[in-house]
Amino acid sequence: MEPAVTDFAGDVQNDHPSIDKESVRKNKFRLKSRDFQLRVKVFQARQLDGSNLYPVCRVRVVGHTRQTKICKGTNEPQFNEVFFFNFNMLEAEMYDEIIEFE
Repeated sequence: MEPAVTDFAGDVQNDHPSIDKESVRKNKFRLKSRDFQLRVKVFQARQLDGSNLYPVCRVRVVGHTRQTKICKGTNEPQFNEVFFFNFNMLEAEMYDEIIEFE
């Protein structure tokens, strides 16, 4: 039994009957860096402790940080802001990233 091989034209030669050509193409594609865009919407915060507050929310993804506008004097701010994060990485790495809210 020989594994699937890719020829110079990019077509997959499949010498093993249990290997699906489409899955070989998909796995080959996942090994390349791709452009991704992540959209995060911050709606609101509720029941924040304290008085005379100036709440803000920071969102951190793949080393990039975005911040909402400050909502003065409330412990239940309505932010309703959308942030876009653009990055280029392997698909497998993207799923390992953590989104931080502060």
